[in-house]
Amino acid sequence: CVGLRNPHCKHWCIKKGAKLTFKDSVLITMGIAKEDVLALALACGGPVAAAGICGALSSRAIKGWYQKLRKPRWTPPNWLFAPVWTVLYTGQGVASWLVWKNKDGERRL
Repeated sequence: CVGLRNPHCKHWCIKKGAKLTFKDSVLITMGIAKEDVLALALACGGPVAAAGICGALSSRAIKGWYQKLRKPRWTPPNWLFAPVWTVLYTGQGVASWLVWKNKDGERRL
């Protein structure tokens, strides 16, 4: 039963000496069930996709006025915005997935 969760408890069921794929070992290490992978992907992909669509739609308008603004010297370079916002939106997705996953309302810190 490599890579499967034991239906009677919340632990992975792995036979001794079984070969695990890298993906399964990552999921086990992070404590993520295979059933939760799709939910996590949707929770993270939704905000990132929405930001990408909005960014693509507004990029033409921003190029004109943003370049003309007087910015301080410490303003980050333009190429840095996409990866930083992607990380932020992915973090929002992970946070929403964690809230969704904790449906029972139990507080965990």
